[in-house]
Amino acid sequence: MPGTSPSRDLILRSEDTDLQGVCVLQILDDLEPHGVGRSAVDVAKALVQKGGRSVIASGTGSLLAEALVGGSLHEPYPCPAPIRSACG
Repeated sequence: MPGTSPSRDLILRSEDTDLQGVCVLQILDDLEPHGVGRSAVDVAKALVQKGGRSVIASGTGSLLAEALVGGSLHEPYPCPAPIRSACG
């Protein structure tokens, strides 16, 4: 299908499953519309639609607004220096 990604197509074909209580963290470099960024946003939106929670840790990118509107939380990545040093 033009304008859709393979990951989105697979998600929409999956059986109806309630994902309430499930939280998925996706960590990637940025949210640009290359394969990884597009897939992350598609997965995030599908999780939220099924009742789950989505957190994307990444740099910014042109898909950030779409991820937020779709219900995903966003955490800047890489983490700020004080948080990184506290983690080890």
